[in-house]
Amino acid sequence: MIGLVVVVIGLDSAREPFREGRELRAVVACAESSRDCFGHETGLIADRRTHTTPETTSVGSGHSWTSTKTHYEITPQRADGTRHTREVSPGFYDVVAHNQRVDLRLWRKDVVGIETPATRSGSFPTPAHN
Repeated sequence: MIGLVVVVIGLDSAREPFREGRELRAVVACAESSRDCFGHETGLIADRRTHTTPETTSVGSGHSWTSTKTHYEITPQRADGTRHTREVSPGFYDVVAHNQRVDLRLWRKDVVGIETPATRSGSFPTPAHN
């Protein structure tokens, strides 16, 4: 009997992340149909930077090589002053400027995208660092 209760509780707990993922996919599909399905908030690009990290590739037989990977990061600031650094594509990085106003797309009060008149970047699951 205790085992059955634990299984039921486990299944119930697992259902919530699945439901949230399904809801987000529905909102994304809605937005792709040219409707406005996200919340919006005006934000500001508080910082932008690049940095490199080493990247080692193994090719077998004990051989490998090391190269560098460039990371492009922006830090949008929300209306309440909170900031979270996000990694973005090089193309998006190139079109946003420090102190530029942007439209932040929101889902469940979290920033899931950034839009400018020139471009947009989206689907930020987690900040690069706070």
